[in-house]
Amino acid sequence: MEENNQDKRKVFISYAHNEEKKEWIIKLGKDLIDKGIDVILDVWDLALGDDLQLFMEKSIVDPDVTHILIICDEKYVSKANGRDGGVGKETTIISQSLFEKSEKIFIPVSLYTDANGNALRPTYLKHLVYTDFSDLTTYDVSFQNLIREIWNEKEYKKPILGDKPNFDKVIINNIDYKAQFSINLDKFVREAILLKTNYVDYQANKYKLIDEKIEGSEALKRLILNSLIYNLNNNIIEVAHIIDLFENLVKESLILDMSNGTGTNSQNDAFNFFLYELFLSVVTILIKNQKYDWINTILTTSYYSGGTGDTKKFVSFIEFRKPNNTLYYKNDTLKLGRLSISADYIKNRVDPKLFTENELFETDALLTILSEYHMAKNSNLPGWNKWWFPETIGYFRFRKIELFEKLKSLRHFEKLKFIFGETDLQTLKENLKKADDLAKKNNHRRGYTFEEAPYISDMINIEDIGTIA
Repeated sequence: MEENNQDKRKVFISYAHNEEKKEWIIKLGKDLIDKGIDVILDVWDLALGDDLQLFMEKSIVDPDVTHILIICDEKYVSKANGRDGGVGKETTIISQSLFEKSEKIFIPVSLYTDANGNALRPTYLKHLVYTDFSDLTTYDVSFQNLIREIWNEKEYKKPILGDKPNFDKVIINNIDYKAQFSINLDKFVREAILLKTNYVDYQANKYKLIDEKIEGSEALKRLILNSLIYNLNNNIIEVAHIIDLFENLVKESLILDMSNGTGTNSQNDAFNFFLYELFLSVVTILIKNQKYDWINTILTTSYYSGGTGDTKKFVSFIEFRKPNNTLYYKNDTLKLGRLSISADYIKNRVDPKLFTENELFETDALLTILSEYHMAKNSNLPGWNKWWFPETIGYFRFRKIELFEKLKSLRHFEKLKFIFGETDLQTLKENLKKADDLAKKNNHRRGYTFEEAPYISDMINIEDIGTIA
């Protein structure tokens, strides 16, 4: 099999003959060969009677040679600067190659420093970046740096160039995603509030304004999700922090900017879209991290909303998904013919580095089933007076939810039972049957998209749960 030349490295070591440094140079050559780097060195490549000048010239212009190491000690510097002897001839050849911008890489290897502590190099090489071997006690470190350079495996690699920022997006003011999630909570909420608008601006150009605000929410959503993942990976977040974030956001969703003396709930539609999309994304990430008990806690928590009346002061997670009237009427008025513009936006904004489109759609459908499950199990919880309907159902149709597929396995049941808040297999089966029956009995299966969300019995034969060892 023919080797790829790009995977080969070959160096020519140029130096001034010096018995004091000869053994050191031979060691350097051997060490380089040991690291997969071919070495041209006179002590093993030059025989008695060979033409020394021809050897130097051929080695420097050899097309297989990728790097030329120039050993800079006092003798070499003196001969190079004076164009004396073989070193002087090499200097002329190397200078010409540098002038002609040869593809070869010339690396000065400095073995000494001058009286001022500067690396010793001949004049013609002082413009080149060098490697320092002047301290014999740090040979291993210097050698490691050298072979990294030869193999182009730098310790510090330039990051991949990002995309041009969208300067119309929400400005993220000095928020470090690596900080503890709890520290950033108030900052996240303050940035989200910028997605809201007043009544006059909304009425002036509602479709354009809400679209621009939704586009602007992308940066904040990614920041929060990256912060969540970083905090999960470093075990510096608690489920209470996530609950606090959504409690603050749902409270803000009910507050209208009345600075113009009037308001409409639809003026918050960009904020409400952000809340819905963020919640879907967070739950999807928690599923991928197998934080099933956290999800159950989030779904069964009563969130203080600050609304009027006892029934509205506390709400369930279902309040995080509000119908987006602006996008609905935009679709209808402009006759766009889309099943759901909200679903289209959510699909197009999925970051595949975090999760796939299908994983997000499955989460949306799963939340419908879990809302039914908890309603059947404990309907007296505050806010459990309506169902979660998956806005993305048009993209989910005819699919199965992987989580329910896994429930057939007893091993997976032991992990997944916590998302339902159960510990007993039989209890889970009984409650799933109740939830399925309740869902089929009530007329809460269709949203304004006229699509039907999946039933539990569509996802799995309940009696099959836990039957596979």
